[in-house]
Amino acid sequence: MIRAFYKNIYSFIAVSVIPPLLVALAGKILRIDRTHLTAIDVLRAVLPELMVYLAFALILLLGAYALRQSRATVWLLSKMAVLILSVFLLLLEVVAHLYVSSSGSYDLDLSLAVHVVANIVDLWPVMASEFNPLGVSIGVAGIILYLTLLIFLGFKASVDHLADRKLANYIKGFLAVFIVGLSAIPYSSDMRIKPLVLLAVERSLDQKNGALTADYADIIPRELAVSDTLYWPKPDRKKPNVVLVVLESTGYLRALQDKDGIQVAPYLQKLAKEGRSFNRAYSFIPHTSKSLESILCGIEPTLSLEVTSGKLKNNIAAKCLPPLLSELGYRTLYISPVTGSFEYRTQFLKNVQFDTILQKDDLEANGYNLANGFGYEEDIMLPAIKKQISAMPSQPFFMTLLTLTPHHPYTVSKGFEQTSYTDEKPLNGYLNGLKYQDNFLKKLMDVFRAQGMLENTIFLFVGDHGEAFGEHGLYAHDTILYDETMRVPFVIWAPDYISPETITKPVSLLDTLPTVVDLIGAAFKGGVHRYAGTDMKIRAWDDPVYSYCYRRRYCASVVVANMKYIDYFGGAPAELYDLNRDPSEQNNIAALNPQKLQDMQRRLYRYLDSADKYYQAYFKSGRALASGLDGVTRKVTRK
Repeated sequence: MIRAFYKNIYSFIAVSVIPPLLVALAGKILRIDRTHLTAIDVLRAVLPELMVYLAFALILLLGAYALRQSRATVWLLSKMAVLILSVFLLLLEVVAHLYVSSSGSYDLDLSLAVHVVANIVDLWPVMASEFNPLGVSIGVAGIILYLTLLIFLGFKASVDHLADRKLANYIKGFLAVFIVGLSAIPYSSDMRIKPLVLLAVERSLDQKNGALTADYADIIPRELAVSDTLYWPKPDRKKPNVVLVVLESTGYLRALQDKDGIQVAPYLQKLAKEGRSFNRAYSFIPHTSKSLESILCGIEPTLSLEVTSGKLKNNIAAKCLPPLLSELGYRTLYISPVTGSFEYRTQFLKNVQFDTILQKDDLEANGYNLANGFGYEEDIMLPAIKKQISAMPSQPFFMTLLTLTPHHPYTVSKGFEQTSYTDEKPLNGYLNGLKYQDNFLKKLMDVFRAQGMLENTIFLFVGDHGEAFGEHGLYAHDTILYDETMRVPFVIWAPDYISPETITKPVSLLDTLPTVVDLIGAAFKGGVHRYAGTDMKIRAWDDPVYSYCYRRRYCASVVVANMKYIDYFGGAPAELYDLNRDPSEQNNIAALNPQKLQDMQRRLYRYLDSADKYYQAYFKSGRALASGLDGVTRKVTRK
């Protein structure tokens, strides 16, 4: 009986441990470059995973010994707990491998998993775009078989005659703790050598509250930008229309600098030459929902995963451009082919207070194609734009347009003639998305020209963020602060109002709101405002420009003149680049400039603490309708 028990227990533990271990091993072997590695090198690379799951097996054996005389109910609950934990580890390893393989980033943590589960309906289109039917079928079948074995072995095992081997089990417990400790020690300065499951847990435990700077109590936040108003200094001046075109996933390097010698946006380049172009404009958070808030509202979004500005009614901590301009007699419109259901976009736009909101389901789709799972091709907006501006022959308007085609998964509308730019399929799809978008911009300007509205309209073309395709071994955008994702086009085209020029000083998308106010000839009452940004015209060359990852406590950066500092909050070594000498950010000079590093980190941390206090003041003011949100922005803080 004793042998039979141990055989069953060992089988149960083996089936609990081996599947996630195999996924972990296969994932790491697939991710590492094995070109010049020997078998010993590969073994060393996967040793942390082997140790973690060996420790897991020993812990399960120790648990079986400790519960050997427990009641059947306790054993049943214990087996169920092991089953759930085993399945969780398996799924975590699978998801983590797919995530790292597609993004190149190791920023996965449990807070992201919780966020996905809590918003599964909202995020399902993103997840569905990654599904391979065959892979999903095999995966589901494998999990069913896996669960069947676990349940069968778990219920079959008997504990009536488990031998009392105290010393052996104490040794197993000691070994388990010792091995977990060993597996947590990095084998090099590269954090990626650690097991993904440990990284996810470590990152989650490391994100504690507390101020980033020692003098947090001395930081005085800005006053809330919720009651600022505008006035018209020159009553006789005609109020110009404003069209703000937010270019989805459009980076400066691909669209305006012809990266790798590939030209995909000649029309946008033409507009940039004819207008005022800022060639060092930086996104604040490289995620569309967050970036839209920084552009339209002139404040930092909450520094967390949740899109609180859309999830809750009337929950934006500033008066945004639409209500500011409405008070001057402007009609405000938002038009986009993108679904309004993703990340609470419709509620966000209502909170921003646009007069008219037209999205995917509000536009006439007959004759137009879907660009991807998020919505239609941009051309679907043209009839609606023409109709709306025809109905406003005399009233000035502020119109915001958001494009879609360059967005992941980088597919272009059927019928659009694609160009073969590169053999890399995702990148080629993205470049064709930029090409399609550029064609749309020309059609857009033709609509305004046909309506006789070019002369009295100020156009702004702004990227919400860029997109990475392996320049630093990373893909996508959410947690990448290099210039391929953070540097975006910012073009102002208004021949009757500005002269052509290219401006090289660093500016932020947070500067959009005060810049628009200045462009139309309006001014803030009292001569000052409470927004985070600065009118681009008066921003100094060495004024700091800050950015933050779309994650809690993962990365942030500051650009001062030609120097760029990237901080990972202890998760990886800080980086410092001289953008004059090293525009592609390949030569990290942090070790050579310890004082500069310290100064820029302090400046960055003080800024983030200030943003934290701004939101604390907002939530405590009672203006936010939902309770319990006071801790949302404190997630940026450092242990």
